[in-house]
Amino acid sequence: PPAITTPPSNVTVCEGGNASFVVTARGSGISYQWQVSTDGGVNYFNIAGATSATLNLTSVTVVMNNNRYRCVLTNACTTPVNSAAGILTVNATTAITAQPAGSTVCAGVSTTLCVTAVGTNLTYQWQSSTACGGPWAAIPGAIGSCYTISNPAATLNYSCVITGLCGSAVTTNCATLTVINPIVISQQ
Repeated sequence: PPAITTPPSNVTVCEGGNASFVVTARGSGISYQWQVSTDGGVNYFNIAGATSATLNLTSVTVVMNNNRYRCVLTNACTTPVNSAAGILTVNATTAITAQPAGSTVCAGVSTTLCVTAVGTNLTYQWQSSTACGGPWAAIPGAIGSCYTISNPAATLNYSCVITGLCGSAVTTNCATLTVINPIVISQQ
């Protein structure tokens, strides 16, 4: 009868990558049928055409995150034997979903810039420049998705570099903070 010697291992990939699950068994005349569970292992469904010891998944999507994959082994000797399930973890590619917006404020009035991004293990680094074309200088300690500019004194441009586990670093559009000075009577 079939006996599983090595069950499928858990697999972690980036969105758009490929994943493989492998089961090793001993016995003769073994037939394989891979199954997937999308509900945490409560229900399993056969994957059409997945009838070898290796299951290859191509161009995985974040919708497949936490799917479980197991293999059902059969031969003429016994009832089907289910392997343990391997869990697929799909890390999202870093992408900006909402850009920071520039604004006009009075000198000395604090304001906050924010960016919204998706991805896995995101890190943020805000930077400033006198021109949208750069050169850019990293702002020490400005490492959150929002950055508060306290008591701005001059017009500056800001952007944020976002890095994640998958994909290249992405940089927001330039957001200009225009600072206007209050009216001051210089001569009566």
